[in-house]
Amino acid sequence: MDMRLIWWAAILAGVSYMAAVLGQMYGPAIIVWKGLGVGLLALWAAMMANQRDGWLIALVLTLGALGDVLLDAKGLEVGALAFAAGHFVAAYLYARNARPQRSLSQNLLALALVPASLIICVAMLYPATGWWHAALYTAIVAAMAACAWISRFPRYRTGLGAIAFLISDLMDEGYEDALKISNRKHDLVVLRTTDPREQELPSMGLVQFTDPETGEQRWVDTGNKRIRDHYRAAALKLQARTRDALRRAGVDHAVISTREGYVKPLMNLFRQRD
Repeated sequence: MDMRLIWWAAILAGVSYMAAVLGQMYGPAIIVWKGLGVGLLALWAAMMANQRDGWLIALVLTLGALGDVLLDAKGLEVGALAFAAGHFVAAYLYARNARPQRSLSQNLLALALVPASLIICVAMLYPATGWWHAALYTAIVAAMAACAWISRFPRYRTGLGAIAFLISDLMDEGYEDALKISNRKHDLVVLRTTDPREQELPSMGLVQFTDPETGEQRWVDTGNKRIRDHYRAAALKLQARTRDALRRAGVDHAVISTREGYVKPLMNLFRQRD
């Protein structure tokens, strides 16, 4: 059998799935279509394998395809289990191909990856609902990254496919160039956090506001309709400016409100990216 046929079939399946995304098509057949591209790559890798490492790569791809399907068929948690299993297999692959000679700094970085990643994850999410699920998954991914870092494989190859997440309210200026540079070096995704009080100022009479960065304090008459209208207009202007900055930087983003869960916005984002 010509192995190139399977390879090109995988490419075709992956590229053509964009039609389903843009056409907002759903159903069992579409879910299978979603996993077909990586599934065919797994088949190609399995048929090309002639030793254990090759079979491990095929297994990682198989679990990735299964994760893609289960995300839509059974939900985020079940899909994440398949991806986590793939990460475990990948970590084993990297560990059995560990670099025989490593510098002290390389070993220290590998040891620091898991605790550092957990500290960042918990600091960002605790005590939100489901924070420990994210922490557990972070630990698995960080362990895989640590094994990849000390493996004999070229780092520019093991790093391909990684996604960098930036979580911020983006209530600032002058960050557009930094986004463009980061997006060129990484697959950057921005998760923009918002709160309803940032869009609408409630009428509560005289309220003292404090700038958390400068410590400056100011009394504001929130009962004044003109002030509330000005506040709303400024918030809408900031939203438009932020959307334009992200669009110019070519960065995908999702908006996560403090009044809602983060699962649905993330699922919608990754459906659009597939």
